[in-house]
Amino acid sequence: MAVVYIFEVPGAGAEEYDEVMAELGDEAPGRLYHAAGPAEEGWMVVDVWESNEAFEAFLAERLLPVARKVGFFASLPQSFTAHKIVRGPG
Repeated sequence: MAVVYIFEVPGAGAEEYDEVMAELGDEAPGRLYHAAGPAEEGWMVVDVWESNEAFEAFLAERLLPVARKVGFFASLPQSFTAHKIVRGPG
C-alpha cells in the first residue's frame, strides 16, 4: 500500500524549497506524487510513496544530505497508509 508523508518546514518559503528541489531533481524512485506550497508558518510538503522502504532510502541517501546542505529542516513527518488514492482526469 502507498504511504503518505506530510512535512512542515517552519520559517521556510519558496526560495529554500526551490533550492532543495534544484539539488534533488524531480526523480525519486518510488515516489508517486509530490506537492508543496506555503503554509501558515512556513512551507508544507506532501508526498505519496509506494512504500516506507522507498521513502526511507530516499530520505537517508538523498533528502537529508541536501536538506542539511541547504538548511531546509522539516519537522518529523506525519505519515499514514493510504486507504485510497484518486487520480483526477487527464
